Amino acid sequence: MILLKCSLFCRLTISTLDDPFEGFARWRDQFDGNARRHWREDLGARVLPDPTYAGPVLLRALEALRQISIVDYSVDAWLALPLLLQRMGVTTVLLSCLVAGEKRLRFDQPADEAVLRRLLKALAEAAATGLDRVDAIERDRLRAARAILAIARPGALARLAARLQARPVASPQAISAEFGISISGAGKLLVRAAEAGLVREVRGKQAWKLYLTPDLAVAFGFVAPPRGRPRADPPPLLHDRPLAAMLQAFDADMAAFDRAHPSANLVID
Repeated sequence: MILLKCSLFCRLTISTLDDPFEGFARWRDQFDGNARRHWREDLGARVLPDPTYAGPVLLRALEALRQISIVDYSVDAWLALPLLLQRMGVTTVLLSCLVAGEKRLRFDQPADEAVLRRLLKALAEAAATGLDRVDAIERDRLRAARAILAIARPGALARLAARLQARPVASPQAISAEFGISISGAGKLLVRAAEAGLVREVRGKQAWKLYLTPDLAVAFGFVAPPRGRPRADPPPLLHDRPLAAMLQAFDADMAAFDRAHPSANLVID
């Protein structure tokens, strides 16, 4: 979602001579320990502090974004905004979904009201989408627990469900490498997950199949959205001891995945 959003804002032209997404790995590496002074040079340009500024901190962050975008004409300029928002105290944690850009920021003059309105609207929409993603992650977690509880021999489904919470795209090759199993075994595991409703197949080409979590498959247009009145969520079953144990094991798997892959802990987008 973040990659597509950044591509939309920046109107990137895909070239065969370079990689327009090469900055995302470096951006992700900046997530850890981001609580630092916003005028450090690691954001692509030095943004000097303004001790005389007494207005809204959010507007000051957008001005800092403008100063960065004047120097940096790549996508990295727009990616700096979530980092700036946390460093300047607008958000208490880093919200990677809050990526926004405006080409008029690249002009060497303060942003006018129209530009600021567009940026604030884009941030509001990104925040709303982020909340929807968080709700979807929680629904996926409960759906996975119920589905796994109903299966007599779930095998590695619980581990896969924990992995999908942080990395919602899966392929047999990726699961094979991460879980230490054969590609054939990984493919069978993903088929079982699809049958249990944990993922949706979005590309079916034998060994090159690709799976997404249900909400993202709909959001990206791979699967038609459900029609009619939404189904009510089933009541929680936490009083059921087997399910409670299953959820505890699921949380333990998720915590183990977070420790093993700290750079995958993205706030989605």
